[in-house]
Amino acid sequence: MSPYEAQLYDRFYQPVAAEVEQLRVVLQSVEARAHEREWLKLQSFGDLDDNRLVDGATGDRNIFRRRSDIPPDPGAPQQKPKRLRFVLDVSGSMYRFNSMDRRLERCCQMAIMIMEALDGFEGEALD
Repeated sequence: MSPYEAQLYDRFYQPVAAEVEQLRVVLQSVEARAHEREWLKLQSFGDLDDNRLVDGATGDRNIFRRRSDIPPDPGAPQQKPKRLRFVLDVSGSMYRFNSMDRRLERCCQMAIMIMEALDGFEGEALD
């Protein structure tokens, strides 16, 4: 990258640097949730299971349910894969009307924010 390109990149990056860090934190928290919480039924304590009210009236003690983390099997495919697609306008109007409403600069800042935030997540659960 030439010094001019580095200066231009920095000009677009600086206004969105805080948002890049916020987006990285959000992406890392999504990645940290490797397993989903599920309801465990027929428990002796927890939230009252509405489907077991009649069983409770007859004396059954296992009428509760509670949420618990159940990790997926090792090597199991992701249940709900995430796919991200970004569409950017690269038409001539972006350059032409940039002097009026700064649309090209905002588009460049947004593209840099996304690319910087997703840096390091290649080949992981967020592909």
